[in-house]
Amino acid sequence: TIRMARLARILRVIRVMRFLRELRNMVQGIVVSLQPLLWCWVLLFLVMFTFGVCILQVTVEHLEVNPEDRTDDLIDRFGGLYNTIYTLFITITGGMDWGGAADL
Repeated sequence: TIRMARLARILRVIRVMRFLRELRNMVQGIVVSLQPLLWCWVLLFLVMFTFGVCILQVTVEHLEVNPEDRTDDLIDRFGGLYNTIYTLFITITGGMDWGGAADL
């Protein structure tokens, strides 16, 4: 019976090691995918930065021509580069409808 208990313990350890190998493979896959994820975030930021500069430029030119259109919401959402990029991020991630931001 002692041999059977040892054999059962060895089989249990082998089964656990098999699951640990699978867990290690999953963790390795996640770690390997972090670098492409980082580059994806960099690319997303560059696109948002480019469009943010363009939208900010259009907003500034519009306010120079039509100073009576100056509202607090317009300044809050598109008053600076940081605010414009933040508004773009919120609209991309679904925090705000783009129609609401564009109607200003």
